[in-house]
Amino acid sequence: MQEYKQTFGLRFAVSGRTRRKYRKSYRRRLEEEGRRWTRKRVVKEIRRASRQRRPLSYKRAVQADPHLVSAGTRLFGSWRAAVEAAGISYDSVRIPRFWDSDRIIGWIKDRHRLGAPVNAKAAHRQGVYAAACRRFESWDAALVAAGVDPRDVRRDVKFSEEEVIAWVRNRLGAGKSLRKGDVLREYPRIVHAVRNQFGMGWSDALRKWGFGYEYKVAWSKALIREKIGERVRRGRSLKYSVVRKEDEKLVSAAGKHFRMGWKELIQKLGYEYPR
Repeated sequence: MQEYKQTFGLRFAVSGRTRRKYRKSYRRRLEEEGRRWTRKRVVKEIRRASRQRRPLSYKRAVQADPHLVSAGTRLFGSWRAAVEAAGISYDSVRIPRFWDSDRIIGWIKDRHRLGAPVNAKAAHRQGVYAAACRRFESWDAALVAAGVDPRDVRRDVKFSEEEVIAWVRNRLGAGKSLRKGDVLREYPRIVHAVRNQFGMGWSDALRKWGFGYEYKVAWSKALIREKIGERVRRGRSLKYSVVRKEDEKLVSAAGKHFRMGWKELIQKLGYEYPR
C-alpha cells in the first residue's frame, strides 16, 4: 500500500477490501438506527401506513412520505409492486381515474360536509372538474345535483341590490340580528358585496333601504341585570361559555361595569351558577 501511494503521489489510500468493510459497517449502523431502506422495511412501513389509514396511492403517498415511496420504487421497481408486495391490492388504494356521476356527487357531498372547498379551483386540483363538466355540462350543475348552492362555494359572488334587500328582509322577518358583526359571522359575502359592489358601509346601506339599525347599546348596570333576568325567565343557561357564545357583548359589558368575574356576578345577583 505504501508503494502504491508513493507511485501515484497519494497521502491516503484505501484498498478495495477495506472499502467493502467500511461500506458493510456503515450499512449495519444505518440498519440498527432504522435509516437504511430494505425490502423488508419498505413492506413493514407500507403495512403500518395501511393500518393507520394513511393514503397509499402514489400521488398522495409521495406527498405524505416521499422517502418511503422513493425506496419502494427503487427496491421493487415501481410503487405499485411495493404496495402489492405488502399484500395490499393497489387498485383498492389508487385514486380513481374515471369519475361517474355518483362518484362526483359523493366527492362534493363529502368535502362540503367536512367544510373543505368545493369551488371550481379545488375541483381542478383534484381532477374532478373536467369529468363533472362532461357528466353535468357545468360545475354549477354538478353542485346543484349534490344539493349544494353554487353561491355558497363561489368566492367571487355577485349580488344585485334587490337580492341583498330581499335577504335582509327575510333575515329581519326571521327575527335575526342585523348587526354587522352577527351578519359577518353567519354570511360574510353579503356584507362584502355591500362594501365592494355598492361602495357603502353596512349601516349606511341599511339606512338607505329603510331598515332600522341599532348602532350601539348604551350598556349600564341596570340593563345588564335586565338582560340576565330575561335569560333566566326564558330558561336560557347562565353558564359563561354559553352566554359568551350567544351574547358576547353582554359578557363584555358585565365585566366592564361590575369589575368582577361572570360567575361571581351571577351569584351576586342571586342566581345559581350552573355546574
